[in-house]
Amino acid sequence: MKKYTKYILLLGSIVMVVLVFVLTFVFLFLGGSNADDKTSGSNDEDSITLASLLPVITLKGDAEITLVQGNPYVEPGYDINDIDLLDKVIIEGHVDITRAGIYEIRYHVANTNGDAASAVRTVTVAARSPDAQVPIFMYHEVADTTWGIENLFVKVNEFEAQMKYLSDHGYQTLFVNEIRCQTGFHKKVVLTFDDAYIGFYTHIFPILKKYTIKATLYVITSCMDGTPYVSTEQLREIHDSGLVQIGSHSITHPELPNLNQTDMEAEIKGSQEALEAVLGTPVTSFAYPIGAYSSQVIDITKLYYDDALITGGTIAGINSETNYYTLPRYGVYRSTTLQAFMDMCSHGR
Repeated sequence: MKKYTKYILLLGSIVMVVLVFVLTFVFLFLGGSNADDKTSGSNDEDSITLASLLPVITLKGDAEITLVQGNPYVEPGYDINDIDLLDKVIIEGHVDITRAGIYEIRYHVANTNGDAASAVRTVTVAARSPDAQVPIFMYHEVADTTWGIENLFVKVNEFEAQMKYLSDHGYQTLFVNEIRCQTGFHKKVVLTFDDAYIGFYTHIFPILKKYTIKATLYVITSCMDGTPYVSTEQLREIHDSGLVQIGSHSITHPELPNLNQTDMEAEIKGSQEALEAVLGTPVTSFAYPIGAYSSQVIDITKLYYDDALITGGTIAGINSETNYYTLPRYGVYRSTTLQAFMDMCSHGR
């Protein structure tokens, strides 16, 4: 046994040395790597924390806006990642809506560390022709069979001839709410229809779809679902086509100036609410029943709508002085010839 003792001790020593070497390797390389990873992670977190302290301005709305001369510029606003700096943003620049040109609005902010952020919005004011004018046409019903006032019923084939003329000669049709956005009205017209008779669904709507022509329909809300008017389901279908803007024509079609203020507002506001409940979208245009209005009627209408149309008149001049709450319309009747319609179309510029 003594003979092998020295060999056993030698082997033990070797094992100890190898074990120490392995443990040292594990500690230095694997443990050190983890430490480095932790350090690296810590630095990343520090970087993220540091980055989050830097101010950032984010513009609301579009960074490039175009509006037509004379129309109001509404500042869309901005967001900033540090709420404490929200009221410290400096805005420089001005948009002169009376003069065509390109304007820059600059936003700048800096925190107490001197870290700064900035953003720029470009606003283009497009020039409008100084003598711009748009033909706005007023229809009531399209049908061959008449009842009531015969002259309010345009024959179906004559209405289609008018729409075909617009299509064949390259006219662009506009919704009423698109008038403000135009720089001029050469070969542009606006078609409007009062009362929302059933003929709009059975005769007018198919022809509009055939020629891809846009129109604005003014609805008497108490008459919906009654005879001879469109139903709520038909109105939704008409609206959802994308070819027809829906406007209000009051609840019961009264002569508004003869009402007291409470009833007047109920007719103007209530019809809007009823239509928005049916359509699920804002209703922004109004047509005065019988074309009757007063300064008080206009004041109330302005509270709820962007524009309003009267009955009759001639061409609508569109400029910085335009009163969008008394837009005039050309009446189109059973007695209106195709040549007369063509002549009225040519007045746009």
